[in-house]
Amino acid sequence: MSVLRLAIIVSCVVAALPADKTQQARLYDGAVSAASWAATYCDREAQHCEQASHYWDQFKTKAQFAASIAVDTVERYSAEAAKASPEVRASSRVVIEQVSVRNVPIPTPVPVDVPLTQGRGTLSEHDMSTPWRGSKLRKS
Repeated sequence: MSVLRLAIIVSCVVAALPADKTQQARLYDGAVSAASWAATYCDREAQHCEQASHYWDQFKTKAQFAASIAVDTVERYSAEAAKASPEVRASSRVVIEQVSVRNVPIPTPVPVDVPLTQGRGTLSEHDMSTPWRGSKLRKS
């Protein structure tokens, strides 16, 4: 499905490209200019690039820390599961199966003591009735 989606997107982009040689040249020049402008941004704005580099380093440090926490947690859980006896592993499997969505009972509706028309702001009984529905109005 993703290959088909990619093919459709590429087809749309190709169809949107100009057919005229002068327009193609102008589009190409604009693309090259934009790419060179983006590539030389740090030459023009050195202070911003330094600041972005600092924030990127902080982000990488935090991401490495988060990854190490995840790896440690998985390793610890795997080690505890491997040390557990077969009975404990079987009982944990049963608990997981009991929590499965297929075994969850469907909730039953609870009767409401308060009529639905009470507590609905300024709507009256007449407003809540719907005489325009049903066969009462059909007198053909």
